[in-house]
Amino acid sequence: MTDITSDGTYFYASTGGGIYKGLMSNPNLANYLSWTKMTMPGINTNRIYNTITYISGKLYTNYSKFVTNGTMYQDTLFSYDIASDTWSRYNVGIAATTYKLDTKYNELIIVQEGGVSTTSGYFGGYFSASSRPKSAVIDGSHNVWIADSGFGLVAWKPSSGFEYNYPN
Repeated sequence: MTDITSDGTYFYASTGGGIYKGLMSNPNLANYLSWTKMTMPGINTNRIYNTITYISGKLYTNYSKFVTNGTMYQDTLFSYDIASDTWSRYNVGIAATTYKLDTKYNELIIVQEGGVSTTSGYFGGYFSASSRPKSAVIDGSHNVWIADSGFGLVAWKPSSGFEYNYPN
């Protein structure tokens, strides 16, 4: 497994061989037979999906060409509408390398090479064109906190914009 999320009824896991779901109430989830591989019509699901998250009745996941073979800027994001049982490409036309999908305070967080996207905006190119975010969270004040491999901990605050946060 590379990542896991839940809708309250099922666990959904991204793996090196597709997306799987398992009923949360199943007492035997350690047995792989308790998990069902999800299919995407017309899409090869025997691929590496490196991250997954759930928000507002939808799953979001990423087929990672970067993890598969080191190819940058070729990843594909997908969304799955649970109620209608339909998959679709998400952010068609954007093929950035995606490191992490997450949700917090009813916002979708997409961490990609060069920047972080949330439901309320795009946060990239802070301080220079070489932003390298690897993870991000949103706090209760809607500040976006970004773990960047070059700049360390970066914050975007609605009241003041971007700032560095250095340890003492």
